[in-house]
Amino acid sequence: MYNVKPDPGALRVYEIKEDGKHLYFVNAMAANDPDSTRIIWERLAKNYAYRVVLINCRADRVERSKQLARLCATCLPADYYVVTGYLTKVFIKHAMACNIPRTKLIDMGGSSPAEIYTKVTSIAVDGSLIFAIGNIVVLGHEIVSYFVSRAAEDG
Repeated sequence: MYNVKPDPGALRVYEIKEDGKHLYFVNAMAANDPDSTRIIWERLAKNYAYRVVLINCRADRVERSKQLARLCATCLPADYYVVTGYLTKVFIKHAMACNIPRTKLIDMGGSSPAEIYTKVTSIAVDGSLIFAIGNIVVLGHEIVSYFVSRAAEDG
């Protein structure tokens, strides 16, 4: 069992050491419903004073993007929301309508996993939680893989 690789969607916490900062990355993209995402957030986020939510959107899941915007506005208070993937403006517009300030929303639509990683780690402070939600298919998986490849699993 010790040698088995976990499912890429498995919920895990990874520590990233970047530019002298210890950052904690959580892949919650496999939580397919708002309640599961909220429960995971409530269990983890209280341990971190600074939080970055990383949201991956898909062009064929517009309603899901709106649902995620409502979830962020009502249940996932963060210092920043980094929006990736496709049709990111749908998420941003809906998040602003739900009273998330535009200054907290960073549009990384069309960006590569490397560009997203660089942006997220640059805005995070030592001890930050980076909480990834949204769609894991294709780009989401690539983003998670990029972050995980630079991290060590946290205990």
